[in-house]
Amino acid sequence: MSENYLEYSIRSLFRIVAINNLFKICFILIVFLLFFKIYSLYFNILFQKYDKIIKEADSFHYRVRIENQKNKIALFYSLFNSLKSGEEISVDNLKKSRMVTRIISLSSSEKISNYWKVENLDCQIIDLKRELLLLNLFCVIADTILYKKFVENVSFYGTDLNNLDLHGMNLKGINLKNANLENANLEGVNLNNANLSNANLIDINLNNATLIGANLIGAKLNRAKLNECNLHLAKLDSADLSNSSVQKSNLYRSSLINTIICNADFSESNLSNCLLSATYMSNVNFSKANLKNSEIYDTDIGTAILDSAIVNENWSELLIKRNTSSVYLMLKKYKIIKDSMAIKDSIIYLVNPILN
Repeated sequence: MSENYLEYSIRSLFRIVAINNLFKICFILIVFLLFFKIYSLYFNILFQKYDKIIKEADSFHYRVRIENQKNKIALFYSLFNSLKSGEEISVDNLKKSRMVTRIISLSSSEKISNYWKVENLDCQIIDLKRELLLLNLFCVIADTILYKKFVENVSFYGTDLNNLDLHGMNLKGINLKNANLENANLEGVNLNNANLSNANLIDINLNNATLIGANLIGAKLNRAKLNECNLHLAKLDSADLSNSSVQKSNLYRSSLINTIICNADFSESNLSNCLLSATYMSNVNFSKANLKNSEIYDTDIGTAILDSAIVNENWSELLIKRNTSSVYLMLKKYKIIKDSMAIKDSIIYLVNPILN
């Protein structure tokens, strides 16, 4: 009996100790959770204050930059007007050179087009004003000894000039790589040796423009108007000219490697000595175009419209030799004939449709 009572007492003692330990553990956990909650609230308040300070600092920095840019634009205007009036009153070349150097310095010190990538009207207006001033400066100093210095030091990389009217401007040698000129009017513009690689030129008007030696590699020229253009020696590799109009244009010795020209209209254009390699030309119109001595490799010519196109006498043999696909399909629709109205002392071979 005494042994059972002793065992019961010991068990009760252990039970009391276990309950006390459990209470202690619960108390410690509650204290820890309260401390963690207070700690979290404290740091959350600190973070909110810090975030507010950062936003205020950014806002202040932004306003300062906007004001600085406005001041620089005002200085741009002043220098530009001084340079323009200097042309009229024959300011000495040294003074002009200093003005251009100052403008170049201002332009390169703040790459607005690359920096201001935010949806803010103030930034867009400032950016546009700067670019238009610089573009007009191209015209003011064209054909002067200062032009080369300006072209070499001022870049319009990534500039947004969509929907602008820049017709008739002299922009030879300009760097417009990756620029956005969608739906812009560049009719009659001089873009000789310009860099327009990877530029967005969708729906652009380049009628009567000169692009001799221009770099148009990778450019988007969908639905572009390039009628009566001079594209001699132009690089159109990997460009997209889908649904574009390139009528009566000069593409002598230009290159169209991996170029997309589906549904494009090259009628009456000069593509002699032109290189077309792996060119996608579905339903392209080459009627009355000059394809003499053009080098066409690995290109599907079966759906091309070739009515009255000028070619070499052995053109079909050359196409077969150069692995041009669908040549036999083309030969079912067309035949090469000697032009009965050939110019005196010269022979012209034309592609004529076979009448069923």
